[in-house]
Amino acid sequence: MRKPPSIQGSIGAALRVSSAALALHMAACSSNAPYQGPPPEYEPARPFPSTSAAAALPEDDVEPPPYGSLEELAKNVDTFMAGYGAKWGEMFAPSGVLLVAENGKPLLVRTYGKADRATGAKFTADTPLRIGSLTKQFTSAAIMRLIEGGKLTLKDPIRKWVKELPESYEPITLHHLLNQTSGVPSYTDDPAMLARQSEDVPRADLLGWMAKRAPDFKPGERFNYSNSNYYLLSVVIERVTQKQLGPALQELVFTPAGLKATGTSADKAALGYMRSTSGQLEPAPAVSDAVPLGAGMLRSTASDLILWDRALASGTLLSQASVDATFAAGVKCPECGGADYGYGWILEKLGSTALYWHNGGINGFSSFFARVPEKQLAIVFLSNVMEFDATTAGRAVLQMALKGTSIPPLAERDLGVLDEAYAKSVAGTYVLSKKSKEELTAKLPKPALDSIEGIDVKWDKGALTFKPVGQARFALRRAADGALFNSDLMVDLTPDFGDPKKPEKTAKGLTLKQGPVTASYVRGKLPKPKAPKAPKK
Repeated sequence: MRKPPSIQGSIGAALRVSSAALALHMAACSSNAPYQGPPPEYEPARPFPSTSAAAALPEDDVEPPPYGSLEELAKNVDTFMAGYGAKWGEMFAPSGVLLVAENGKPLLVRTYGKADRATGAKFTADTPLRIGSLTKQFTSAAIMRLIEGGKLTLKDPIRKWVKELPESYEPITLHHLLNQTSGVPSYTDDPAMLARQSEDVPRADLLGWMAKRAPDFKPGERFNYSNSNYYLLSVVIERVTQKQLGPALQELVFTPAGLKATGTSADKAALGYMRSTSGQLEPAPAVSDAVPLGAGMLRSTASDLILWDRALASGTLLSQASVDATFAAGVKCPECGGADYGYGWILEKLGSTALYWHNGGINGFSSFFARVPEKQLAIVFLSNVMEFDATTAGRAVLQMALKGTSIPPLAERDLGVLDEAYAKSVAGTYVLSKKSKEELTAKLPKPALDSIEGIDVKWDKGALTFKPVGQARFALRRAADGALFNSDLMVDLTPDFGDPKKPEKTAKGLTLKQGPVTASYVRGKLPKPKAPKAPKK
């Protein structure tokens, strides 16, 4: 359920579409450049939305060649994956399942790490993992099935089915919810709501949260990844079918698609982990299915997602009209590198070859799934470490399979010493300089700017962390070149100690860099969180 990845929130990423965002940073397959995709569910919002389209897959006029021999593909994949954790250790190594299939038949299966670190249980292609925002494509398929059955139309106003919403929601249709153009704020951007993520939060509470907030823009005006959209679609499915979402999806989608292990059951499922600020992998906090619902509650397996690809390709689940609507281009997704967003899918091209993909992230898990119908290829990467960038890895494997080329392993930076004296000289609160605030005001939406207006840097129990106001707290390490950085966010923080010949004892400011964004901070008092915009009565 997160937005595609950035320091914003999971397209997530994804994107991790942002949260969701949540937000996450992804690297394009063609290079190691930052790529921001739809945010993952419960990945905390990451600081600094990108101000320009992220690097996409390389454009060329040459049809992608075959992947070559299986031996060559396996060698290229193994060499690329070996780069993860090569310098930084096991915590940064892959953990999960990678599967490449052609016409539904596995070409390459790789398992990494442990499904349960306490028991040593290993992964297989049939190990269930939470898939975060990959859930959205199943929710959209259920909506399309109900439309085919005459129960709904894409033009239905959301208030036809969710009458608790205020009048300001009247122009919003199911179409706007499906392709993320409704303007409804994302409830997973609210720290207070995320604080209840382990609870079975009643539908009325989340609908009440939305009812108190006006849409951010006129529906259809632009794209904005919001988990609220797919939560509302879930409520529609429940009210039309008169069933809870899980059983409704089973009847409408999983059973007719022939899926064997997709659903909400945690039986034999992998446990999820998160990187702690102290540098350890720890069990991730639980997330109740009631919170993400159809925006990110499902578990699935690599094997089932390959079956899902075949069900979509065969026409046994959805009519051609529904498939065409689901994968129709039309709305640009800035968090997805400028690609289009369909109904729970990101639409992109490598040369003239169409790619359909999405990513996901939720506490303890990161996922990536791509389909290339023209080549009958499908790529799945499911990880049980939320911070592991399954999207960058999955997109790299996708390019290797399509182009028949190798990609160099990601280069991990050499680390420097981060001692207490240095950490305390940097710790404190910082705010955007006047010049940087003016520059970013012209580039970022106001909510995004508000979320990074201040930064709190803290040294506690041997760990240095930073927290953009309104976002989560992230760990910092020190590179050999002296910069502080967070590799998951692709963020550098360079302290300013004044005149190098006569440096001050404490940093007087920071320079933050993430992709194309550079911002200067000076010491100051953190701004107070902004109140949400209330809807019209």
